[in-house]
Amino acid sequence: MLCDIVHCPGKTGDVVLDVCEKQWARYGCYRDLCVAGIGDAGGENEGIGGIHAKLEDNRSDYVRRRCLAHLAWRVTDQGLAEMGVLHEKTIAISAYLHESGTWNRMKSLAVLDAASGGLALFADGSHAFHQFFSPAPPRNIGERPDTTAALLSWLNGRSRTLAQLVRADSLSRTLKGKQNIMAKDTLLNPRDTVLRRVAYVSVKQSMYMYYFIEGHENVAASASFQALLDNAKDIMTSTTLTDRVLEYLGHTRVEVEAALGNNPRHHWVNVAVQMTPGLTQGEKDVVMDDARDFYIRVAQRMQAHLDLNAVNIMRSTWLAARMLSVPMHFPFHRAALGHECDIKWRANMRPIFGTCCGTILYGTRGDRCAAAVQIWQMHWQGCYRRRQQTPKLLPTSFWKG
Repeated sequence: MLCDIVHCPGKTGDVVLDVCEKQWARYGCYRDLCVAGIGDAGGENEGIGGIHAKLEDNRSDYVRRRCLAHLAWRVTDQGLAEMGVLHEKTIAISAYLHESGTWNRMKSLAVLDAASGGLALFADGSHAFHQFFSPAPPRNIGERPDTTAALLSWLNGRSRTLAQLVRADSLSRTLKGKQNIMAKDTLLNPRDTVLRRVAYVSVKQSMYMYYFIEGHENVAASASFQALLDNAKDIMTSTTLTDRVLEYLGHTRVEVEAALGNNPRHHWVNVAVQMTPGLTQGEKDVVMDDARDFYIRVAQRMQAHLDLNAVNIMRSTWLAARMLSVPMHFPFHRAALGHECDIKWRANMRPIFGTCCGTILYGTRGDRCAAAVQIWQMHWQGCYRRRQQTPKLLPTSFWKG
């Protein structure tokens, strides 16, 4: 059941649980019937006073789950926070372009001739005009990093022309308001133009898990949790110029080789700087070090936040999370969850295994975590029989090698 807590009067576990209970009661359900819940790591969810803890007090078999999309978003939020003023300027650009009349003024400036106060950049109604103006600028929405990525993507191929239009717009009228002035200054600033390209790639890379789960209906059947975390960290900190990075920057490998030479070890930040249109070589050289430092700071902060979340999840009792990070063909985690399993454990391990299963089902949170780790250790000690004793549980591919 999906509960609506948009208009929840508070942000504490007690208040949120009260709102949920009222909605459950419409269907004849109460808190004692809730056996699992998915959270986004917000303050009302986590901690000893969070809604998960309240529900765990009611049922010892309650299972808390974590939304991987929100995990990716919060990691990206850390990167945006590390960007500091640049992110504030990006938000200002969104506000400026969505100000009443601004977008239409730019359309007029782009097609009018110089005698009429325009720039004559496009013929009215031409293909180039529609290609530039038809996708309206995306609106940046707080708490939704994917909207920031969409705005940065939109700006990536338009910065040079936008700078011309903004300059003409500021000459034809007096821009007022802090955000309008900030937007004008950043769109005319070569350094900010380059850093926005680096920021766009960093944001896209940080949301790997979000895009992964969007494309996989059953995430657990496609990758283990640990593999998903490892891939996300590798992508965030990778300096390799991959085809995906080239796609983000709007270049092809042929264009890069023609401009910078055939170097298989190109750092993608160097390519992002050197291939920025509309900048002189001197401007690129000046901003190169800033771009590298900017990328390192953002990537390290996002990786640190993801590592911290991974450790907390692995230390929790969320479905014995550490055990779920193994390949699906290991059947022991089914037994750990209390399901009947055909594995015949060694006689000396059966009492221990039974005790651990009982602890996981009915013990306290700390004891459940310890029991899950003990079963994990039992698995790696070889506490299951050979293939001939469990032919139906383990596929042939498991025993190869």
